[in-house]
Amino acid sequence: MNQRLLRLRQSLEQSQLDGIIIDGRENIYYLSAFTGGEDARLLITAEEAMLFTDSRYTEQAARESPDWTLIEEKP
Repeated sequence: MNQRLLRLRQSLEQSQLDGIIIDGRENIYYLSAFTGGEDARLLITAEEAMLFTDSRYTEQAARESPDWTLIEEKP
């Protein structure tokens, strides 16, 4: 697990939050290394790290963010 994700999970626990939704290309890249998709989002909980993107970016997301659970969104 990358250190950035670990620190975020520690902050979630300290804040007594179940999870967080992250958007914005810079934020997504910072946490997951994923560089594609204007509409991508992350959902992070204590147990899960999910990357939501559309079918145009699924292969790229799998390459760039192999430790994340990929969710392909339908239009």
